[in-house]
Amino acid sequence: MEKSSTKLRTYLAQHIAASEHRLDFMARFILALIQVKTVNLTQIALAFNGQVKSESNYRRIQRFFEQFSFDKQVISQWLIAQLPQEALVLCLDRTNWKFGKVDINILALGVAYKGTALGLLWVLLPKFGNSNQSERIELFERLLTWLPVKRIKVVLADREFIGKDWFNFLNAQKIKFHIRLRENMLAELQTDDTQHLRLFFTDLKTGQCLTLHQRYRICGHNLAITGLRLEDGELLIIVTNGNPKHSLAYYAQRWQIEMLFAALKTTGFDLEATHLNQLRRIDTLLVLLMLALVWSHRIGEKLHDSIKPIKRKKHGHLAQSFFRYGLDYLRSILLHLDLKFSRFCWTLSL
Repeated sequence: MEKSSTKLRTYLAQHIAASEHRLDFMARFILALIQVKTVNLTQIALAFNGQVKSESNYRRIQRFFEQFSFDKQVISQWLIAQLPQEALVLCLDRTNWKFGKVDINILALGVAYKGTALGLLWVLLPKFGNSNQSERIELFERLLTWLPVKRIKVVLADREFIGKDWFNFLNAQKIKFHIRLRENMLAELQTDDTQHLRLFFTDLKTGQCLTLHQRYRICGHNLAITGLRLEDGELLIIVTNGNPKHSLAYYAQRWQIEMLFAALKTTGFDLEATHLNQLRRIDTLLVLLMLALVWSHRIGEKLHDSIKPIKRKKHGHLAQSFFRYGLDYLRSILLHLDLKFSRFCWTLSL
């Protein structure tokens, strides 16, 4: 553990401004997190530092979350530097759960990337339920202080993320979007000509799609609308301020942010097991999770491309995500580090 944490600490020092003591903590925490695969601090304390009693490890972990927080812009810029220099497909979504009487509600913006969105920026909402337009706008305003609009190809979002002011902001920033609408929303062609969106698509059979030949007013904006009849009979209706021919293809990438939430929770780090109940501390925890997630994803990519490809299922999808492939590989190394230290150095080189 000592050699591996030293190696990781040296890497982190090149990208994150923090004291050696803080960097040592981050390295040990990330390595322990990957080994135990849960954010439960009692479990992390067992793998944190074998030369110290787990009770002492636990107190050190508690002090870190009490006293330290990250500059998330630095972390976001580090993440962008890991990606190809091309325009980004951004996915906006929200996840929430309850711990005791505390509502944990995360509004997150991710970059769609090879099957799993990578968490770019997020905010913990001090409430339960949907985000509002001002919260979304504020999140994007923070992003645009350092990320040029030209790096954003499109924004994808589900039915929660609509509204006149929100659409106005995206249009004013010249950001293209493809966002799902509710079937019962009203579309307006003229002041006295409105109807529910589902009525445009009543004749669609399963698998058929239709783009309306003219733009309708949605939330006060003239936008293009495309509908697709899904296998369960439900309608997928997408609105865009861009080219509607691309709506379905782009929107198909939105599920990657759900894969991000799954990686943080059920298939990865068991985020809902945290007993942290202060939003600032959970925010700090999310940074550490995101560093571990990106590292695991990069390892999975490299293994798939150069060493052993992931098998594909009959429908063509990979049997597991790059994230899960890399996480399992890295975890197997850390659990047998004396035998596999050279492989650990290789993973860090990625």
